[in-house]
Amino acid sequence: MTALWVAAVLTISAGWFEVVTRVGIDRVNSGQAVFLTLCALAAPALATVMTSRHPDDPTGVLLGLTILTTMLAACRTTDLGSVAPIAGLTALVAAPLPAVVVSRYPALTFPQHTVRLVSRCFWVSAAVGLVLGVLLLLGGSVPTAQWFTTLPGPVGIPATVLLVVRAGLVCTGPTALAAACVIGRMPRAARVAARPIRWPVTCWALSLTAGEVWGALRGVKTPTRDMFVGPDATLFVILPAALVGALAAGIGWIDLTARIPTSRSGNPAPRTSVVNVEQYLARALADPSIRVRYPVDGGQSWVTAAGVTVLPETETADRATTVIVRGSQVIGLIDQDAAVTAHPDAVELVATGAGLIMETERLRASAASDLEQARLLAQRLLVASDEPRSELRTALVNGPLAELDSIARLLRSGTPVADVVVRLTAVATDVRAISHGVFPASLATGGLRASLGGHLVPDRRYAPVIEMTTYLATHADLAATIEESVGEEGPRLVVRTGSAPAVDVRDRVTALGGTISGQDGRWVVGLPTGDRPGGL
Repeated sequence: MTALWVAAVLTISAGWFEVVTRVGIDRVNSGQAVFLTLCALAAPALATVMTSRHPDDPTGVLLGLTILTTMLAACRTTDLGSVAPIAGLTALVAAPLPAVVVSRYPALTFPQHTVRLVSRCFWVSAAVGLVLGVLLLLGGSVPTAQWFTTLPGPVGIPATVLLVVRAGLVCTGPTALAAACVIGRMPRAARVAARPIRWPVTCWALSLTAGEVWGALRGVKTPTRDMFVGPDATLFVILPAALVGALAAGIGWIDLTARIPTSRSGNPAPRTSVVNVEQYLARALADPSIRVRYPVDGGQSWVTAAGVTVLPETETADRATTVIVRGSQVIGLIDQDAAVTAHPDAVELVATGAGLIMETERLRASAASDLEQARLLAQRLLVASDEPRSELRTALVNGPLAELDSIARLLRSGTPVADVVVRLTAVATDVRAISHGVFPASLATGGLRASLGGHLVPDRRYAPVIEMTTYLATHADLAATIEESVGEEGPRLVVRTGSAPAVDVRDRVTALGGTISGQDGRWVVGLPTGDRPGGL
């Protein structure tokens, strides 16, 4: 990526240096120069964005290189000194490169015979173009349509044959790609994803064909230094470059809106196997919008591979879901384009192949979900630990401290101590009440039996954190019951209450490894009474 930025800066600097020193700012078409410069700068920028989203996919770098070479090739008919031959050779070798990048873009699915045809035409035309460039350099006779020279000359017979063969090869690949886009010889989901590039590809293929025909005709005719005699060179040289810019913008739009990123927030990260699952399904079913969900909590909710809870898009007409079952257990769900369901056999076959990988990812997603829940629990407990401190401070400031301040003013004014003894006693009582908070003093001294005398409570002491949590879950309901039970997981306290446990109670129970469930209109809270870490 750094090399692409360096190449872009060096190319732009060399071009503008030649413009300033040889052509002159007043003699150059400023609009075309600025356009080519901005496109050349946009090439590494777009490549950087795409690579940050897909670190292991070379499409971003290839697309940036394609834009840069196309803009350089568009400068070949301008008097830019040593830059002009380099631009001409680049045009001879890399003219059909955009078709190769588009045909192999992972978010699109073109027919395999089209992809092979585009690739073969590119490599053969690049080889022929390289040989043609060497012949033109060695022969010293170069048509201005290939690159600018002060003394242009016609091409010889061998070069003419190569020029015509190369033009045919260059036009074949892009034309086949444009036909696949327009005629729609690809799956429906891929056709939908390819809409932003359909007309840019078609127009670019037509303009490239026109430019190659024009270049071949100008090569066999008597050349001239004035490229604007006859057809305007802008139409055949600059227009294809402009359409490549539009094509690159379409690819960037698809990459940002339809393609699944393989790293979060554009930060390069190693590809995980879950991304491979989604990409495997997306390529196999030709649907780049596919998402894979995994069940948690017994299938009551769905999460992504990162453990984030999501809802499948089942209420929209253009989306469909396929549930993947292994035996009698649901291991995943595929959220896909509704058009894919037109081939249920293909969906079932592909999903079966991905089933084993999805089972592994389901376990990983479940673990990630548990980790996320633990993080949220720790966050709530941290906030909860600050709330009582703030409430205690407020209660002291507005209660006993305010009363003590009033008593101090009375004593300074000469009031006898005997007159404020009753108020001092009341302040001491308030301080004792505040110090216990929601927990009565009897809980610390006598345990659950002493603090919940009106309830059915086992006559024994438990760990302080167990007693505090049990008290919070029980004290609001006089009909609540507490009993001991011994199961496979060891001894537990079972609380049955009609009051729904508060959020802080749920957090405490979860942190202690307990359970909360509804049963016959009441709430059942189970707390393990074995050895646990210190209190919350």
